Amino acid sequence: MSNMPEPIVPASENLIRWIECSGESGNIDAKGPMKWDGQALSAALAKDIAAFCNSPDGGVIVVGKSEAAPGKFENTGLTTEEADSFETTRVTNWINNRFTPPIRAVCYRHDHLGKTFIVITVQQFDDIPTFCVKSFQDPKDNRNHILREGAIYVRNQNAESKPIGTVDEWRALIGLATKKRGDEFRSMLDAMLKGKPLVEQPSDEEQFGRELFQVWDDLGPTQPEKKTKGALWLSFSPGVYKSKRWPEPNMLEELIQRYSVHIYDTFPAFQRGTVVMGWGIANELYGETWAFTRAGLFAFYKEFRENTEDCRDPFYIGRQNTQSLIPAGEWIAYQWSMWQFCKLFMFMARFAGAYEPGEAMRYELAATSIQGRKLVSLSPDVMIGYRAPEPCRAKEYRFGETLVAEELRANWEDRCAQAMKQFYQLFPDHQISLETLRQWVERFKERRF
Repeated sequence: MSNMPEPIVPASENLIRWIECSGESGNIDAKGPMKWDGQALSAALAKDIAAFCNSPDGGVIVVGKSEAAPGKFENTGLTTEEADSFETTRVTNWINNRFTPPIRAVCYRHDHLGKTFIVITVQQFDDIPTFCVKSFQDPKDNRNHILREGAIYVRNQNAESKPIGTVDEWRALIGLATKKRGDEFRSMLDAMLKGKPLVEQPSDEEQFGRELFQVWDDLGPTQPEKKTKGALWLSFSPGVYKSKRWPEPNMLEELIQRYSVHIYDTFPAFQRGTVVMGWGIANELYGETWAFTRAGLFAFYKEFRENTEDCRDPFYIGRQNTQSLIPAGEWIAYQWSMWQFCKLFMFMARFAGAYEPGEAMRYELAATSIQGRKLVSLSPDVMIGYRAPEPCRAKEYRFGETLVAEELRANWEDRCAQAMKQFYQLFPDHQISLETLRQWVERFKERRF
């Protein structure tokens, strides 16, 4: 695919170009409308994906193009049910249960001229060619082995995905693997000649961790007097560390404005008060602190409002309309914390659009100094327990994961509900179901919070 962009970073015009491609070639394949269900058609598609993984520069597969006649394809498109079935994690989990080393592929959904297509980009293997470790037989015909254990699939001269079989195919695959090793050796030799150290470099996660520490050290929340105060923290970043991903402050400001969330107010607030720092930009003007670095790290810190406010007249089941008071610093408001979770996840999901398609995204949400606090509903219409609240025994709360950015964009509501569920489980005797939390997220989206 020397004349194509890297398949891990397709722009919209590339998706359209691949959809409009006349048919099949060495690095582009077309498949008719289908549903990913783990059955025969899925296995056949997995074979094509594996073959592209073993090809120079990988490949692209467009699902939704019917072959009306040999070599002539029509843009048929997919139904909503068919398109919905191609969820990247679901597809790659099925494939990588049958191939090793793991194959890196991403499913992109794209609407073109009123029709829906799935474009699957497949990356070339990193070090060792991928091979099948688990056979798959057609359930309707046991004699039809769609996938064979031990087979190494490649694209032949007829643009077909077949087990490797000829001397020329073996020579090409061995040459591809050898070149991979050769590139590593040349990089090491180049480093030696330039006097660069050959010690192992810090990982992307370690570099972002150091940057996050620097951000908070510059802005203040890591100071000892701040650590004892309960607060909500958020950080997220792309999977790959590039120190100058967005090098100019105005680029960072434009991204914050473009992906900000507007529900009841703006998050993160940026209208005024944003300052330039050595690593990026920051704002502390609106009672909360956020920072955005040139490498793509976003960090947020906000003290609980309950740190300074007493809780009066909380409504407990069986104790409604009783005069009760919980001192400041000893409680958490159910509705307010839910509001914070929802807007943070919505913003993260929107901001995922700033990263390259197929790129990993890492996030972590935390709440500190929650031990001894009680979870309280301030509305008589919302009951979260059957008796007076008991204090939380956990010192802090953490929730996070690393995933493809598109997955967060597509399923942020469910992840938000899961995060809230784990948070509220730290407070004894609550009666809040995951389904209830999903409904609250929907109410938030509809501005009925």
